[in-house]
Parts: sequence; C-alpha cells; structure tokens
Amino acid sequence: CTCAVKVAVTAMIGVFRGRKARTIPSEPYFFRKESPQCEIQWASSMNIDRHRGPKAGFRRTPSINRTLYLLSQACRTSARKLAASSLFITVYDNINMMIRVAEQIVGRKNAQENGTCATVIPLHNVVLDDLRTDCLDSGIMNAPPLRLEDLQLTQDEATLMDDGLVHTILAVIVKYGGDDFAIWKEELKNNQPKSSETIDVHQTQLHPLPAMEIDENTITGNIEIVEEINTELHLDTASEEHTKYVKLIAGDQLTIARQRSIMMVRLGHEVGLNMWKHLVLVTGLFHAKIADCHGIMSVHLGVSSTRSPGSLAFHNTCLDRLPIVLTSLPSFHTCRDLIMHSLYARVLHCLLLVSSEDSLESCAKNIKSWSALKVHAKAILTMYANADRVQELREPRLLADRQREALEKAKSKPTEIQEQPPAVPTALQGDMVFENGCLFLRDALLTRLFADAVKAGDSGLVILVLKMWTFSYRGNGRTKYAHEMLHLMHNLIHVWSEELRKVVIQNWLLNPTGRANAFVEIDLVQEHLNFWIKKIYKADGDSHSWDWLALVSPCIDILRKLSTKINNEMGAQQGSKHTIPDLRKDLDILVRSLNEHRVYRVIPGRIIDPKDKPVPDVISVGLAALAHGNSTNPIADFNKQFNELRERRKLTPVSIGLDFTPPQNPEDVTNLIRDVTNLAQPESDIANSPLANLGSSETPTPVGVPSESDTEAQEAQSDLGPGPIPHSPTLQCICEEDVALEMDEYELDGMGDEDSENPNLGKSAQAVRPSGESGPTSPNDNTGKQKTLLDAVGPFVLQPQSPHPERFLLPPSSLSMYLFNTLYIR
Repeated sequence: CTCAVKVAVTAMIGVFRGRKARTIPSEPYFFRKESPQCEIQWASSMNIDRHRGPKAGFRRTPSINRTLYLLSQACRTSARKLAASSLFITVYDNINMMIRVAEQIVGRKNAQENGTCATVIPLHNVVLDDLRTDCLDSGIMNAPPLRLEDLQLTQDEATLMDDGLVHTILAVIVKYGGDDFAIWKEELKNNQPKSSETIDVHQTQLHPLPAMEIDENTITGNIEIVEEINTELHLDTASEEHTKYVKLIAGDQLTIARQRSIMMVRLGHEVGLNMWKHLVLVTGLFHAKIADCHGIMSVHLGVSSTRSPGSLAFHNTCLDRLPIVLTSLPSFHTCRDLIMHSLYARVLHCLLLVSSEDSLESCAKNIKSWSALKVHAKAILTMYANADRVQELREPRLLADRQREALEKAKSKPTEIQEQPPAVPTALQGDMVFENGCLFLRDALLTRLFADAVKAGDSGLVILVLKMWTFSYRGNGRTKYAHEMLHLMHNLIHVWSEELRKVVIQNWLLNPTGRANAFVEIDLVQEHLNFWIKKIYKADGDSHSWDWLALVSPCIDILRKLSTKINNEMGAQQGSKHTIPDLRKDLDILVRSLNEHRVYRVIPGRIIDPKDKPVPDVISVGLAALAHGNSTNPIADFNKQFNELRERRKLTPVSIGLDFTPPQNPEDVTNLIRDVTNLAQPESDIANSPLANLGSSETPTPVGVPSESDTEAQEAQSDLGPGPIPHSPTLQCICEEDVALEMDEYELDGMGDEDSENPNLGKSAQAVRPSGESGPTSPNDNTGKQKTLLDAVGPFVLQPQSPHPERFLLPPSSLSMYLFNTLYIR
C-alpha cells in the first residue's frame, strides 16, 4: 500500500514537474521494473526539443506521466472513431505563443512560436446521405448567379427581423431597467421570436486534436494542416469512400479564403483527393462578429471625445475609461463592452422619451401590461433606430451642399459670373448629433440581435443579420468579410442542396453545455481551447516543446471540466474569474449625459465637432456599392469568379489515361508535349493551342484560370509563395473575456437558485452535469458524486484493455486525484 501511494504521488508530481521542468525526479523506485511508469518512460517522449540542441540546457530525461499519456491516447482514439463515421466537422485556427527567457545568451532569446490547433466535432441531426459529393457537384454546376435581390430581405424576413429587434430592445429594458422591470422576465422568455431553422437543444462533444507545428499563415501550411489532420484521424484517403462524402471545414475568413485559393489552383490539375472537390467551407461566425465590432468602432468612435456627445469616444470619456485611439484599438472585449454599454443606456433613455417619464421607476409603475411595454419598444425602433428618418433630415442638406460645391467650382472659372452660394435655411440643415445617434442605435441593435440569435441557436435569424452585414461590411471598410459574405449567401441560397444547407446551419453553432440559450460559434470554441493551451497548459521556459503541446492539447476540454468538477466537489475553487459587474452606475452616467445633451431630440441646425464627420449609413453605402460600384460591380465580379471556378471543375487533368514515364532527354519532352496536345484537340487546332506558344514571350491564359484583373485571383497567386499571408486589420483576442463562451449571455435557462448563489460554481462547472439531471448533488450522496465525476470524464475514462484501469477510477476525495487537481490542473 505504501508503494502504491508512493507511485501515485510520484506520478502526479511528475506531471506537474513535466510541465515546469520537463523532467521526473530520479527517485530509485520510480525506475524499477515493477513501477507502472517504467514501460512508458522510455517508450514515450525522449526527444530533445527540435529547436534546441543538447548543449542548450535541455536535459534528455523522460517527461510524460503514464496517466496523462493514456488520457491523451484515449482522447485521440475517440476522435478517430468519430472520424471513421464521416459524420464530423473540423475547425482549426492558428495558435501563437511568445516564448520568453530570463537571460538572453547565444542560442536563447525571446521567440514567437506559430502553430495550429484543430478540433473535430460530431455533426448534429445529419445522416450520411446528406453529405454526398455528387449532390454538391450538381449544385455547383447548376447554380444560378448571385443577384442583389438575393441579399435583400423579403417581406416575411423583414417582419421577423423587426420582431427580433423589438425583442432585443425589450431584453435590454428587462435586464438593465431595474427591479421594477424584472417582473417581465417570463414574458420576455415566452415571447422570443424564433425562425423555423432553430437548432434543438443538445450537448456537443468536443474532440481536440494534437497541436501541430504548422504555420497557417501560408497557403502551403493550410495544405499541410489538412493532410496532418487526415493522418491523425487515420482516414483512408486512397479509398473512393473518402471522397464520396463531403468533409466540412470551419474557420475564420483567412482560413476559408486560403482553402478556396487552394481549390482554384488544384481544380483541373489534380485527381481524386488532391482536387479537394469534396471540401465544404463553413465561415466562422465569431470572427464575423469581431469584424462587425471593428466596423462599428471605426464608424462611430469619432475623433473628439469632448464635443461630439453622441459618439463612442464621448461616452468613453464620460465613463472615465482608458482613451481609445482608432489607429490602435484595444482588445475585442473592451471595444464590445463600450458598444454594448452605450447601447443599453441609449435604449433606457429612449424609453423615457417615448413614455414621457422622468425616471425609470415612474415609467415601470405606469406600464401595467406586457403589451404596453412592447408598444414602447416598437416606438423606440421606429423613432430612434430608423435610417429613413435620418435620410429625410440629411437630404436637404446634401442637396444644398452639392449646389454649393458646384458654385465653388464655377468661381474658379474667370468667364463665369461669381455668385455666393445660397444659405441653407436652418430648418433644412438637419441635426448631425441626432442622425449619428439613430444610426448607432440601429447598428448596435443588429449586433445585439446577432448575439442573442447565436445564443438561442436560431440559424434563421443569424442568416438575416448576415444579409444586413453583407452591406454594412462593405460600407464600413471590412471588404474581405464583405466578399466572404457573398460566397456564404450564394452557397446558402443557390449552391448547396436543402440537405447540405441544413447540415451547415445545424452545426455552425455548438452547445458544449447542453443547456438552453447556451449556443456558441464553432470558431469561438476553438479560440477558447487555444486560450487554455496558451495560458494554462503551455510549458514554461526551457520545458516548452511542441511534443508537450501535442500531448496535452487533446485533453484540454476534459481537463478543464475535470478541474472545475473536482474543485467544486472539494470546495477548493481558486479561480480568479469575477462576477458580472453591476452596470447601474455606468448606465446612470450615460443616461444623464444623453439627456443633458439632448442627443435624441431633433435640434435643427445642430452640428458636431469640425474634426468629426457625419456618420455614414453603412447599409445604404454598401447597398449602393453592390448595386452600382465605382469601376466594377462587386456582384458581377463575384459571379465571374464563380463561373471560372465552375469551369475548372469540368477540366480533366492530362495525366488521366496516360501511361506516363518521366522523360530522360529534351527530345522526349518535346515528343511528350506533342502527344498530349494531339490527345487534347485535333491537329488543325494545334496552331491556336496555348502549347504552341510555349517558346514565346507572352504567357497564355489557360481555360478557366482567373485573369489578372481579378483581385482575388491575384491575391491567391501571390499567396503561393513561401512568405506569410498578411492579415487584415481586426480586433485582438488577448484575455479570457475575449473568448469567453458566455460573453453574450443574459442568463442561462434552468439555473437554480442554489447555483446562482454559489459564486464558485461557474458555468464551466455546470457544463459537465449530464443532460437530464438538474440541481446540485446532495452533499451526503457519495454515489451521485462518483457518478457525476465519471460522467465528467465521459468517453475518456480508460477502457478495460488498459493494464491498470483501477488506478485511474478513483473517488474525488482520493489523494491521487487531489494532487492531480492541485499540482497540475490548478
């Protein structure tokens, strides 16, 4: 018994020190043959870090504990079983870590490590026949071109959008209006509008894969990532069954664009798996939300923080927060908080205006029914978030400005009679402050509606907001995401079959907790896992290596659940996560500021600071750009590129049907070119063939290859080089709040009073509770505790084929599990 305890303690300390010092204490018993660690010590990671030599201070000592190694292998085996069914979706994203050293010497300095992490996720509500590749090919070949009418909302969609915006206003009032409005929580929950494409509540299982030392910033790196994932999942890529069913890949805009560039290069030149015709690309919605937040900041931040009372910079100054500069924006969480807090204050202020009340308390007392509150919410949307009203105020001023510009140009001509431009009447000058405030309220409500639709798993509402963002991205300068939305909308409307469309919209949102109102974006889940790899499980100093990350990354999800579960079982939660902050003081300050400066009252002739400009209606600007454009029409360019990609799918590589032997001399090369040309076309057409001009200075354009005038084609070809691909400007995700799974959450359904009163019981702890079981486990019910612990481990509990399975199925109060929790998982 003493030896067993000694082995358990040594194993847990080995895991802890393996992460810190990459070595296990050289205790004599630890290396005996009877030790359960002996057989794994020399069979596991004995490699020296590939970036350091033997003289760099890296000791050649075993570092992987048997428990962690077997847990990692069990996680990888579970992912391979899922991949064997072909019913899975893969998401991957880059992971960048800064490795710092205390003292820099030759061979040791601060460096940034770039790699990639991936996760496979089972598809929900999908059968295998929905993934047939021939259906995808048929949809692509028969798809009509994208039209501007496809991006505009129909009458039914506009009605659902208005209902969603009204519900968003009601949610803000009920949540932040005070205790008097909190009585309408049940009504708010029961009257939430939903589309017919809402995902039913289920729990999503995550299967992270080993971290890969492959840089995603190159187009060749994306190819290597897909090949490495196929190798890790033991997929038989040589089998026809592999390409018979499509494989879904999700990621951010950069990932999807690089994969599409690879398709453009490979189609018509490769065969079988290498053509990548069986890949379906799914745009990550979390990064689309980041792009929208960045666009709002660039449009509504303003320059002056003291003389533009409706701008975000002015509100940031009122709240006494750190200054924000547009050229160097803070993290996503900081920017989004400022947008949301300003939105909440504006909604409450507008509620007082439409109700003609002086305070929220008196307003709540005078509202006797839910229908009356709903009438006020509709009035807020109609009066203060209406772009048509803004256009009515701006139109006379814009007309007068055009006349003034024409007269100023005429003054420069000596033959013309100089006339003074006519003065615009004060009543026709509009109100710049009011106009900017209305446009911000409209844009921020769309952002909040998107977040609420994601949490509810309502893919139908998500698509409606994405349609509006297709215009606003182009209006606020997010051109790459504007182009990506054209691809996504064309696929959803024309290309994908009904079955494949359902597969995508049922699985681009995940629910790791299995609770209602807890859906998150698929790329946010990967960012969340990357955060824990970088901040918690990454080894420090000389102990860092990609071998260690590859070992621990498959266990990230289960280790986080296990850590939270055991900490709560023992009452030893040591987390630093704060509770939801009380915003009443912040909102009171902003409401008083809005009322004092009369932001949402029309004052004819009021202007903003000369340094600022009137905020553009980004949706109208984007709509005009898609309808007309400056030199070329974006939709026409998109259709042209799609047609060229479709034509490339028809091409047959010349290698098919040829018994190819590598040529040995120049004459054989000439004969080979002649033979291939004769196979491809009649002899009479050889003179006009591109192969006939191989020796000329002009390079012909092959059939189906995008021309040089195509911007995306130029970018794809430039990405083929070894250098990194430049990122478009975006907001950074630095801290835990930037990738928190509950950042958009008002309140999870089903949370009991006992759960909400316990500040140590976070949502990640509740995530491991099995579906169908509600409420906390009784303190005296040891069986319940053991059951919930094993359910938390789930499929990763070691199977009977393990040499010593009983060593790892220990109760939560055991010494080994306590050391594993406190020393390793923290």
